[in-house]
Amino acid sequence: MNDPKMSVYPVPANENLNIKMNDKAGAAIHIALFDARGALILNNDHTLQTDEETIALSTTGLPQGMYYMQIQFGDEFYTDKIEVIH
Repeated sequence: MNDPKMSVYPVPANENLNIKMNDKAGAAIHIALFDARGALILNNDHTLQTDEETIALSTTGLPQGMYYMQIQFGDEFYTDKIEVIH
């Protein structure tokens, strides 16, 4: 994901997936993670406490494979493919 408001790293993820957000404090963020079949794996709402914040998602309980992440903040949606390896 290459956007001035956010970056996602490391890809591939091993133990954690970090989402660095550059937006206004108080902004509501919704993160959804889907497996390759489209099943919802993770559904997370987060409110930014600062203008620049990193949200860490644990991937240790996820099987290796490809996932699709959808991030929504305000009326903007971003979708990206994420690989988890252990």
